[in-house]
This record gives sequence, structure tokens and C-alpha cells, in this order.
Amino acid sequence: MSLPKLMPYYLFGKMELFGSVIVQLSGEKLNDVFDFPLKGMDIFDIMSPEEKDIVSKLHGQMIGQPCGVYTIRNMKKETGYELSLATYSFPLISKDGENYYFLMYYEDQTTIDENTEINGKLSSLSIYSDLEFVDLGNGIPSTQELHSELSNLRGTG
Repeated sequence: MSLPKLMPYYLFGKMELFGSVIVQLSGEKLNDVFDFPLKGMDIFDIMSPEEKDIVSKLHGQMIGQPCGVYTIRNMKKETGYELSLATYSFPLISKDGENYYFLMYYEDQTTIDENTEINGKLSSLSIYSDLEFVDLGNGIPSTQELHSELSNLRGTG
């Protein structure tokens, strides 16, 4: 797939503080998924308090290792459309170690036909259904604690 076809699915964010990532660039397909423009928004503003805590820990581990992360998140639109969104996230750290960024690529794992109405507001935003670290040559942290917290949030732990 060519870069112009991938760009609508990318998000570039700058970490301001742990628990705050401001979107600097958001592809148009992501704006369609969330039904509003993400640029300038703090991604933590669309998370539950419990999820914010988990994602803050996740970002800390991604920067500390450093490593990437692969997640799957299930969502439902008011139109009834249910999507499964895979995300590949990678940390970018400035040379001086003072600034932290995240480059994220989103991919809708849902198979739909061309007549399916996907636009509309999200009616539910579920916690991550899968989470795995991606080794960037430095190894990966344990996911045991994060998986346990996710299970507790989903009511399966």
C-alpha cells in the first residue's frame, strides 16, 4: 500500500505530561471514526478514568523500554456499526530526551460492504480487547500487570 493511502489512518501526538497526549496530526479516516476532528485534542479526553490510568502506564513503558505496542479496541457507532480498531503505536523521543511523541497507525479490522453506514457518533467505546508490546530491538516489558488490569475493567478478571 502506498504512503498516500496510509496517511488517512495515522495520528501523530506530542506527550505534554504523563496522561496527556495532544494530537498534532490526524488522518481524515480517524476523524471519521470518532466523528470529529482530533487535531489539537488530548487523546485522554475520550477515555474513561480507568482507561486513562492504564494508558498512562502503557505510555510510560513504551518510552522507558523503548518499545511499540499493538492493541485492538472494539467500538460501536449510533448507526449500529461495530468496528474493531487495531492500533500500532510507536514512541519517538527527541535527541535531548526532553520531548516525547507517539506515531500511531489505525486499521479497521471489520469487514464491511460498501453500503454500510459507518459515519455517526460513537455510542460505546470499549476498553482494549488485546494488547501486546512490539520489540524495537530493546526487548519488551511484561504485559502481565496491564492484562490483569484490562481483565478487571472488562469484568473477566
